[in-house]
Amino acid sequence: LEFNDVFFNFRMPVFFILSGIFIGRSISKHSVYHLVLNRLNTIMYPYLLWSFIQITLQIFLSRYTNSKKTPYDYFYILYKPHMIEQFWYLYALFLVTVIYVLIKVYLKPANGIQLCLGILFYYVASFLKHDVSQFKVDDSLLHDVLYFYIFFAIGDVISSFVLDKENFLKMARISNMAIIIVPFIITQAWWLTHRNPFILIFGLIVLLGCLFLYLISFLLDRYGLFRWLRVVGNYSLYIYVMHILVISAIRILLIKVFHQYNFYILMITLEVTGIIIPIIFYNGSMRAGLWFLYTFKKPHTESQI
Repeated sequence: LEFNDVFFNFRMPVFFILSGIFIGRSISKHSVYHLVLNRLNTIMYPYLLWSFIQITLQIFLSRYTNSKKTPYDYFYILYKPHMIEQFWYLYALFLVTVIYVLIKVYLKPANGIQLCLGILFYYVASFLKHDVSQFKVDDSLLHDVLYFYIFFAIGDVISSFVLDKENFLKMARISNMAIIIVPFIITQAWWLTHRNPFILIFGLIVLLGCLFLYLISFLLDRYGLFRWLRVVGNYSLYIYVMHILVISAIRILLIKVFHQYNFYILMITLEVTGIIIPIIFYNGSMRAGLWFLYTFKKPHTESQI
């Protein structure tokens, strides 16, 4: 089994739930205008700029890369982001956030209504993509918004509970992990063998996977383990927009120049450099005054170090 397959079904819903958890606080502090402007600045701007950069480099370096791009691919940035690899997530997150905020602020539905709307969207999304086992490049923006809305809504609904420090201590227990790990393993095994379950069952599998990952995070934080992950998390966006470029460059260097084909050496080297180099590049860019590579509004502090 590929490592990627194990986390496929819940890796993106995790981030949508997390974004939903903090949206209530954002709405309470900012107007809709400033909130949307902030998301344009922190999500859409990096999406547009780094999509353009990646496609441009792929065109000029097509003889060295596995991805064959043409100038026509620039049009995909606006209407078919799945055609430009990993960046689709940022576009989907921006759209879901804006739509959710507009509904929440101007229509003022109860949390239960938002959940029901999310379930309806999720069900409709199943008709747009019948095979949930395949992450096809032709997935539409409409599908992304409909599919992930429910997870954003769940995050908002549970936010008051999750952000309560007393509840955090209750959740961050090894006993909770012991309870959840068996059904997690069973449902993931079922996913890996069936791959195309009934859409509602698939939703439960996804939520259980998200809960499992959150419990791990809670336990690591409570016991002070792997604190370096918190640092990496602070740079997650900058790693995300750049890691494919870094990995591709290092892979070409290792194979074409050093003739290194060992799978384990390649995997470990690419994983490590794909995290470290974007962090170094980001901080170097901030010191050099190149903040516009990540935001159209100059940040108050030019470095996170």
